[in-house]
Order: sequence, then structure tokens, then C-alpha cells
Amino acid sequence: MADDLKYHIDHHARLIPPAELTAVHEAVARGQAGEEELRAAEDAAITAAVKLQRRIGLSALSDGEFRRPHRLSVVYDGVDGFGPPVPGGVLTELLGPSLAPERRVLLDQPIARGRLTSWPGCNARPC
Repeated sequence: MADDLKYHIDHHARLIPPAELTAVHEAVARGQAGEEELRAAEDAAITAAVKLQRRIGLSALSDGEFRRPHRLSVVYDGVDGFGPPVPGGVLTELLGPSLAPERRVLLDQPIARGRLTSWPGCNARPC
């Protein structure tokens, strides 16, 4: 029988971290665990996520973004002009601090820096 249920999936968001990884993040925040325990928990979560993605047949795999503190960290790390994190908010109340996205206010003209924000025609100036 032919497989007539072919479909295409694009995943553009962070995978939901497993409970074990969230628990280690919370333990690190309380000072009850160190960076070695966090790294081991991240490694285990990434390995499990990649195995699951391979098992279900995805052709493009993700590390789940488990090493990033939040999904916008790639922007905050690659663009100057953002202030410090703004605590709280509705999503923090709903999801908890470990799952809520970090929010930062743009304080100045954004300036691209780093390899992820550089491309031809954009020479360290706002693009």
C-alpha cells in the first residue's frame, strides 16, 4: 500500500524541555547544583531529543535549543542596544520562570555584532 499521507513539517520554536532538565535549571538557580550537573542534564536531554526526532523520521534535527537560556538569546547575544532582563510578566506567572521567555527593552539604536547578524552589505551598522 502506498503512503499517501506525505506531509512537510517546519519546526521554528524551541522544544519543550524535559522535566529533568527544568529541575536541574531550578536547582542551579537555587545554588543546589553546579555547571557540571547542568551540562550533563543538557547533554542527556539533547541526546534524547535527537533520538526521538530520528525515530519519527525527521530529516532535519534540532538540539531543542536546550543550551540557550531562552529562544531570543540569539538575538540579545548578537545585537547591541538591549537593556537588562525585565523580570516578571504574565507569561512568567503562567509558565514559571524557567519556561517564560526573557524580555528586554531596546534602549538604543540596535547595532548588529557577531557572525549571526553579519551578511554582505551590512557592515556593523543597523540593517
